[in-house]
Amino acid sequence: MNIREMYSILTQMPLLQGLNGMDLAKVEERVGISINIMEASNQPFLQQGDICNELIFLAEGKFTKKTVSEDSRFTTWEEITAPAVIEPEQLYGLTCKYNSTYFTKTRCSMFTVSKINVTNHLMHLDIFRINYMNMLSAQIHKLRRQNTNKYGENARQKLITFLNCNFMQTEGEKNIQIKMRDLAEYIGETRLTVSCILNEMNKEGQIELKRMGIIIQNIKLLH
Repeated sequence: MNIREMYSILTQMPLLQGLNGMDLAKVEERVGISINIMEASNQPFLQQGDICNELIFLAEGKFTKKTVSEDSRFTTWEEITAPAVIEPEQLYGLTCKYNSTYFTKTRCSMFTVSKINVTNHLMHLDIFRINYMNMLSAQIHKLRRQNTNKYGENARQKLITFLNCNFMQTEGEKNIQIKMRDLAEYIGETRLTVSCILNEMNKEGQIELKRMGIIIQNIKLLH
């Protein structure tokens, strides 16, 4: 990958959108961005609970994201496609740890930038700071929607909101392994109501019901 291709990929990254070639040249010169190539593997390259001390940009390829909920009552699996950044919201704060486990699904090209270089260099770029604040704001709104999901919506919409809030991207196959009674409790509905809605969505082809799991091919099509 030459420098022009690298810059083209970098400008597609959510945190780097809006930067021009001169900005990226300065970043590359000061930060020393390097490309890491990883082959597809069933062994995780990041574990849930690992310390987050760098930004990892997925430039090419796909990886699988596995997340166990804080209360261990459900697990999600999600296919993530480049371009993407791995949990940039975890870089700062009291507990700088990854919330998910990651596996390379295909051959992946990644860029990494250490926390000290993010702080000393990237944060001095106005566009990067704005992008970073927008990302944090989006995360806060997502959490707020999840926390208020039991109120003000019909049962089907509450279920869709719950699913949306627990996945990173709208594209790619997703799977959530959860018991019916736990899902009902999360959205403040009865187990029977949730069962009826899931069966309706299964018949409509929006989801695929499996034992202890719900498979979603395209979360944008849920309605």
